[in-house]
Amino acid sequence: RAMGQLHIARLDRGAAVPLLPVDVAAWQADRAADVLAWLHESARNSFPVRGYPQALVQAHGHAHLGGLEVEMLEKTLLAQLAEQRPALAAEACRQRLLGRQLVEEIREAGSDTR
Repeated sequence: RAMGQLHIARLDRGAAVPLLPVDVAAWQADRAADVLAWLHESARNSFPVRGYPQALVQAHGHAHLGGLEVEMLEKTLLAQLAEQRPALAAEACRQRLLGRQLVEEIREAGSDTR
């Protein structure tokens, strides 16, 4: 899905540099060259993935939810669901527990094979 014009860009030289889809919004179409130039400048000497814009690395870092955030979000969501649809909330809690149990079983099975 695109908001405007979709461009494919390799923002640095080298076979290991990824091709990235760049969606330039329709209202920015006349500035597509500026957008790509800015991304190229941001991607030069970027870390940890060469050719990947530093602004996107930073945005991902800010958007990433850690364990505590996920736990708080999950608790809030289940509380809201319990207020509106108690039976569905109970089933969601049951499924969550089953999922955690399955993860533990897989971890234990993986450690037994080593």
